[in-house]
Order: sequence, then structure tokens, then C-alpha cells
Amino acid sequence: LPAGKRLSIHVKLLMQDARFGSFECVIQADNKTLATGRVNTFQPTTEEINTLFQQGAST
Repeated sequence: LPAGKRLSIHVKLLMQDARFGSFECVIQADNKTLATGRVNTFQPTTEEINTLFQQGAST
């Protein structure tokens, strides 16, 4: 892919609730698909984040 080539990025929300989201993604150039994928997201609570960081610090 040449430097400076314009890419089109399309993201479609598939599912969402209070803490979870799932997105279908496509990257294209000149109407040709270069990559596809699914991105899943999770929003932990503050307590969960603190627990994870404490576990990581002790290893």
C-alpha cells in the first residue's frame, strides 16, 4: 500500500450492554477490503481494575 493512500474504516455496532460491546470492522482502500475483524470491549468496574493492578504488582 503506497504511503499517503486513503483508507476507509467502517465500524458497525453488533451488540452492546452496560459493560460489553462488540463491533464488526472493515478497512478498505479503493473499494478493496484489506482487513476485517471483530473488536470486543469490556468496561471493568473500578474495583475490578484495582484488583487487577494489585495482582500485577505482586507478580
